[in-house]
Amino acid sequence: MSRLRWFLAITLSAFAVLLGWFLLHTGWLLWDGLRDEPYKAHVAVVLGNQVMDDGKPSERLKARLDQAYNLYLERRVQRIIVSGGLAPNGQEEAVSMGRYLVKRGVPKEVIFVDMLGNDTFQSARNTQRLLQHREDLRSVVVVSSYYHILRSKLAFQRCGFLAVYGSHARHFEWRDVWWAIPREVVAYYTYFLRDCPPPIEY
Repeated sequence: MSRLRWFLAITLSAFAVLLGWFLLHTGWLLWDGLRDEPYKAHVAVVLGNQVMDDGKPSERLKARLDQAYNLYLERRVQRIIVSGGLAPNGQEEAVSMGRYLVKRGVPKEVIFVDMLGNDTFQSARNTQRLLQHREDLRSVVVVSSYYHILRSKLAFQRCGFLAVYGSHARHFEWRDVWWAIPREVVAYYTYFLRDCPPPIEY
């Protein structure tokens, strides 16, 4: 076999392995993200996303908040944590999220607002810090887009939560196919190699 053929064979084999890995992980991601686990939890944690310039949640974020609202309405959670950071347009994601839930009828005293949830891992760490002295609030259900559930649960497990469930927003965009899902496949392994981050001081 010539060097060129040897190189092509190795390259094609590596590509086949990577493609197989990607497809298997995508299947796992979809299976885990689309199956809402039928358990009650103490707290729903809604992970932030885009807030529009007028301060209102994007459709993607509304879907996450609506799912948390439904969980509360069905008495499957006792409290709701809204976690987000400062958006590029200057909007506070968590403030917008909390405001939306209150308008939908969720009592203010039920909602915890985490304004330092700059990424998924930090949201998990902040949730752990918020609940560390609450013996009555130990289990969490992560509420996010279906493609984000698997990595989110990993982050919360790394930050010490033993009972972590997932509940996905009823929302789909074509960008999920060519951007969000491939990104999540790679991002899962970056989180797999990380530990829970230190807390950000309030």
